[in-house]
Amino acid sequence: MSAIKKISFLFVLLLPIIFISNTKQVKAADIELYNYFETQVTNNNSYTNPFFDVDLNVQLTSPSSQTYDFFGFYDGNGLGGQTGNIWKIRFMCMEQGTWNWQASFSDNTPGSSGTFNCVSGNISGPLKVNPNNNLWFQQSNGNNFYPKWYNMAELPYLPSDEQQNLIDTYLGSQSTSGYNYNMVSITTAQAKNYTDNNLNSNTYETPIFSLYVNQSGTTDYTQFDLNSWKRLDNLIQSLAQKNVYVYFYDGIFNTPISNFPTDTATRQKYVKYYLAREGAFYNTILTLGTGPISTALNFFYFIPVGRYFEQIDPFNKIFTVYKSQNVNVSTNTETWIKTGSLAYPEYFTNPGDGGTASDATIANNYIKKFTPVDAGGNINKPV
Repeated sequence: MSAIKKISFLFVLLLPIIFISNTKQVKAADIELYNYFETQVTNNNSYTNPFFDVDLNVQLTSPSSQTYDFFGFYDGNGLGGQTGNIWKIRFMCMEQGTWNWQASFSDNTPGSSGTFNCVSGNISGPLKVNPNNNLWFQQSNGNNFYPKWYNMAELPYLPSDEQQNLIDTYLGSQSTSGYNYNMVSITTAQAKNYTDNNLNSNTYETPIFSLYVNQSGTTDYTQFDLNSWKRLDNLIQSLAQKNVYVYFYDGIFNTPISNFPTDTATRQKYVKYYLAREGAFYNTILTLGTGPISTALNFFYFIPVGRYFEQIDPFNKIFTVYKSQNVNVSTNTETWIKTGSLAYPEYFTNPGDGGTASDATIANNYIKKFTPVDAGGNINKPV
């Protein structure tokens, strides 16, 4: 059996998908703590744009009676096809015991309801910022997180066999020499930019990966490309099977800046879709945008979108800004920025390493805003 087939088989065991009607109550199989519950709901109504015309609202009640208001996402035929009658609900199992859920469409189309049981397991869980030293991450169980971090920016754009080869070659085993986990940085909004400017170092799968629908060179920000989203889902699942954490370092919006959606409704719909689809994966760290986007659009677009994400996120995901040091200093007080993210050459503290004195000052000042230091001004590594 090939490596890919083995991984697919594990998905069947660990990530159950429950197919349901829109009238029947469903009880799902046991789901491991920090894995995700997924189910689908059919809606046979005809919509001009199912991404925008109707919402699937979901209320979940935990075993301790805490309620979460969340939402599903439109998924075409459920297999990456752009048209169909399938909506899905995907939610991280965050507490052991029996969960209850109820889903309803915003246009009063019948939804569904059911339960799932969350049980103890071996998944390390989502990362969080160390409460004693914000420069460092912890796992959900409180263990410190020391990743061996790889930059594989083009990974989502490659054919699946090439993806798997890279994953098996570099990420197939736990790190050693003081590192306790592997981590990888990927981009999700750069494929067209890379190919148009001859920046790609690999041959990409066709059609070219894009989270938005592109027609005749024009991007439609109200239509999401379900083939690309399915490819992204499969990649994140494959990495989760190897306990690899994923950092979306280019942000959730396309670049360059001119491509950033300008109206509030479009931005919020996209943020909801992104969170509904990718937020339940325990191994993801999401980024709102890159330094150039955040610098230019800081007050008018950037901060409101970050606040909206924090408002609707039930998972308390780590959310950051790539090249945080380039963002206006006012964002340092924004609670939705869970941690800073510094990038070349600004992170260098020694100008001789390639940065400038100004870069070093900006980086050091930014780190100290996020990180407690000892009496000598040194940043402490957690014990």
